[in-house]
Amino acid sequence: MADKSGTKRYVKINDGVHFTTHGARIIGGIIIDKMVQDKILKPQPKKS
Repeated sequence: MADKSGTKRYVKINDGVHFTTHGARIIGGIIIDKMVQDKILKPQPKKS
């Protein structure tokens, strides 16, 4: 599965609780995007 930067790695959960670092980044990004969409967070301007 790829994250927002396009990096593809394995995402697996052995015990249903602990994510790989890569999987945690993907889930974190999804949560942040949803919170911005729901106006819980304000979008940060992209740095150039």
